[in-house]
Amino acid sequence: MRFEYFRILGEGALGQVWKAYDRLLDRMIALKVYHSSSTQDWRERDREAGQLRRLQHPNIVQIA
Repeated sequence: MRFEYFRILGEGALGQVWKAYDRLLDRMIALKVYHSSSTQDWRERDREAGQLRRLQHPNIVQIA
C-alpha cells in the first residue's frame, strides 16, 4: 500500500483530507480522498481539480 493514513485534517461535501505518509515520495502529505457517489459528483470533482490545478502560490503545493 502506497499511503499510510494518520488522521483526518478536514472534511467537506466531496471528501476528506488526511494527513498521510507517501511511501513512494518518502514524505508526509495531505491526501484528499473523495466520497464514493454519483456521476454528478464526479463532474463536481473534475471542476474542483481543474480549479486547484490553476492555483499558484509559494505556500500551495502544485497538483498534477
